Amino acid sequence: MLVLQAQAHSLAGEKARAQERWQQILTDYPQDPAAAEALFALGEEQPQLWQQAIATFPAHPRTVEIALRQLQKIPNNCHCCA
Repeated sequence: MLVLQAQAHSLAGEKARAQERWQQILTDYPQDPAAAEALFALGEEQPQLWQQAIATFPAHPRTVEIALRQLQKIPNNCHCCA
């Protein structure tokens, strides 16, 4: 229910209320998969939370999305891993 409320507030442009709901999910249900959604949403402005999502929920679909977004930031001509 809190996820739906947070998403509704986001869609309505009520950023502060959405963030409150996401934070409530993290506080009340830190190990629940809904927390991965909260970390994803809050991580848009607090990137360190994306690292927390990766560490806590490595197989969650949102975590995969985070990893893909981070990989897209690596330049194509990077030879550091070659």
